[in-house]
Amino acid sequence: MNHDEALRLSAAERYLLKDLDEELRDQFEAHFFECTDCATDVRSGAAILDQMKVELAKEPATRLKVVDGREPKKLFFLRRAWAAGAIAAMLLVIGYQNLVEVPHLKTELASLNSPEVLPTVSLVGGVSRASELPSADVKPDKPVLLTVDIPTDDRYASYEVSVLDSAGRPAWTMPITAQQAKDTLSIEMPAKELQAGTYTLVIEGKASGARPIAVERRLFQIYSDH
Repeated sequence: MNHDEALRLSAAERYLLKDLDEELRDQFEAHFFECTDCATDVRSGAAILDQMKVELAKEPATRLKVVDGREPKKLFFLRRAWAAGAIAAMLLVIGYQNLVEVPHLKTELASLNSPEVLPTVSLVGGVSRASELPSADVKPDKPVLLTVDIPTDDRYASYEVSVLDSAGRPAWTMPITAQQAKDTLSIEMPAKELQAGTYTLVIEGKASGARPIAVERRLFQIYSDH
């Protein structure tokens, strides 16, 4: 038996529940002595089984009253059949976490701790012609950086930067302080917002007590594999 077959058969769970026939049991035992992952699953499952047996063996803190000389039936969560099913479900959850969720989280954590070059759209400088729009080729599930210069003016106490999609719908909006506007901004555009198309960056100035005033609009292009 190889590891893929052991996973397909849920061999670790069935081994602990004594649900394997003799031939499969022997094959799995030979396998998990050489497979670290399956051995870990068996040890973890066995520990859970042992603990559940201890809990199930304990006397309830309060006995149910005997009526007409007969003791009431056990609560459903104390019945052996239900307990066996619950144990199997728990083992399946543990197996899924070990095989799917934990590796996935490790991969995500590794990506967060590793340097990464992100595609960048530079919106710094003069307005480009439609045929020469700033652009970026974006991979699935990857953000893009927008570098932006805010045309500052003492009339404005703060600013607001928005991005409109190809249909003119707001994709997102974020406030910019007057202090932040003094420097070139690097804004990460969320991956979920990225579809291929032409986008519009809108910069508005906000004076105290007045409605926002459009300061600048810039077009840019996204090429995406979505």
